[in-house]
This record gives sequence, structure tokens and C-alpha cells, in this order.
Amino acid sequence: MLRIGIVVLGVEKWKECRTVAKTVLPYLKKIGKRAYGTSFELIDLEKYNQSLDGEWNLTEKGLKKFNEKDGFVFVLPTFSEGVPESYQSFFSHIHRELQHKSVMTICFGEQEEKSHTMEQLNICLLKYDLALPATDIFVPKYTFVEWETKPDIENMITDHVNDYLHWAMSTKYLRNIRKSLVM
Repeated sequence: MLRIGIVVLGVEKWKECRTVAKTVLPYLKKIGKRAYGTSFELIDLEKYNQSLDGEWNLTEKGLKKFNEKDGFVFVLPTFSEGVPESYQSFFSHIHRELQHKSVMTICFGEQEEKSHTMEQLNICLLKYDLALPATDIFVPKYTFVEWETKPDIENMITDHVNDYLHWAMSTKYLRNIRKSLVM
């Protein structure tokens, strides 16, 4: 059984990111039930961040929550510049919890910024020893009413998440082998 954490990263667009995460969560849970009992949980960073100065400083409970997950789905808006400092700071803060785990992103926003966002984010994430699937999910100018009427959106999410779950299972398997070899 896999445990996947859904993490909202868009500090500047927090409400929009939460809306996307909450809208995608039922799709993920449905896929998870069919995929060997995989569970998806929304991790609320505001609840676990104890810093007041804008830097990331997660509580022990927050770090434990990240450590017990087998992989992560990051939800964030597109960006046109480099990776925002707040994201880099966050990844740096939880780098131990990210090691040897699988990460997928759900990105929303402008189509023109999609490839730049994914490229820059993947470059940033590859600094940490983790697995990135070949594809991520992009939601162009989302309207959630359309999600209810378009089965191709659910099919796209299902295909990408199934690929991601194979990555997550593989990295969990490799972590377990690594632990047994170290002992």
C-alpha cells in the first residue's frame, strides 16, 4: 500500500491551489482504491509551518507527516521566471523527507508558461535524490464545471496518475531493498 501526500505549493495563489487540489483529490482517491489500496492525503502546510518570517520551518509533526509518505503530488501555478524562492526554500527544508521518493506535479495556469514551469521545477527537484515520472498533469485555465462533463479530463488524470504510481511503487521497493542491505 502506498501513501501519497498532496502538497499545495502556490504561496501567492494559495486559494486557487487548494481549490485545484481539492478538486483533483476525489479523482486521486478513486484511482488509489483501484491501485493496490493507495491512499492520497492533502497535507496542509499552513498547519505545520511554524515560521513567521516567510521561511519554511516545519514542526516535528509536519516533518514526520512528510517522512511517512511514499511519494508526493505538488500542486502549483505556472510561473514565468525561475523557480520561486519559497519553493526552493521548501524543498531544501524537506530534502531528507524527499530522498528516494517519487514526485509528480499538478500545474495549472497559462498554457504558454507550462513547459517553462515544468522544466524549471524538474531542474530544481533533481537536486534531491528522488524520482520524477515522465509526465505531469497540466490544467489549462481550469473551470471545474467542465470537469464534470468531460470524461477525457478524468482519463488524462487516470493515465498520468497510474504512471506515477508505478514510479512510486518502484521507489518504495528500492528504499526497502536499500534498508535491508544497510542492516
